[in-house]
Amino acid sequence: MDRETVDRARREADNAFKRLQVLKPLYEAASRDYLKKSKVFRDLDYQLALEDGRLKKIPSLRERKEKKQPELTLEQLRTIAALVGVDITIE
Repeated sequence: MDRETVDRARREADNAFKRLQVLKPLYEAASRDYLKKSKVFRDLDYQLALEDGRLKKIPSLRERKEKKQPELTLEQLRTIAALVGVDITIE
C-alpha cells in the first residue's frame, strides 16, 4: 500500500461526501413533495372510488339487518329433494 493510493481514496471519499451534502437537501425536498402529492392522490382516489363503485363501505354489525331464512313451500322442498335424490312423502 503506498501513500498515493491512500491519498486518492481519501480524495474520492471527500468528493463523494461533498456530492452527498449537495444532493441530500434536494432528496429531502423531493421526498416531502412526493409525500404531499401522494397523500392528495390517495384522498382523491378514495373519494372517486366511493363514487364510481370500486369501493363499498361495509356497514357495522349494529347497522346490518339480520337475514331471514327463506320459507319454502312443500312443493319447493319436494323439488329440491328430488334434485338430490331424496323422496319426501307426507302421510
